[in-house]
Amino acid sequence: MTAKELTTAFYNEFDLLRNQGLIVTGISETPMFSKGQHMQIGIAQVAEDYEEVSPETHRIGVLHPFIFDGRKLPYSFMGFKISKVWIAKSIPRSIERRVIDSDGSIISWTPEQFRQYARKNANRIRIVLDDPEMTEEDILDAISLGNFNKYCDEYKADKIKRLLGE
Repeated sequence: MTAKELTTAFYNEFDLLRNQGLIVTGISETPMFSKGQHMQIGIAQVAEDYEEVSPETHRIGVLHPFIFDGRKLPYSFMGFKISKVWIAKSIPRSIERRVIDSDGSIISWTPEQFRQYARKNANRIRIVLDDPEMTEEDILDAISLGNFNKYCDEYKADKIKRLLGE
């Protein structure tokens, strides 16, 4: 399968999400890590349309606004991992604001920041996502890339690593 064929199939499947701001940034190589290595921030090498791609070596990169129903986008498509990223200018300042954690660390993107944002902006989020029946739990799942409990678990795991100095 070529990168173009995969991108076309993805857009065919998730066409309605394009109206909500979903953008495929490309099909890129999945970084390989040895124990102790960390992901590097930067732009991944995107495959050309004609290049052959496979789930073992590539992933689908997507961008979307912060207020986006991440529950409608799976973690993989046709075996390819989906890397979901918020469009930077759409991220609320209240989420990015640094706070002091219970262990004294200065951090941002805490589960509590998400909860506060969801409570303060629930009506706006329901309107933007065209879902007036959304509960607070639904809203949290939607804005936290699809699964708020998973986000909280990953946050706790990262906090433990930070405390242990890993």
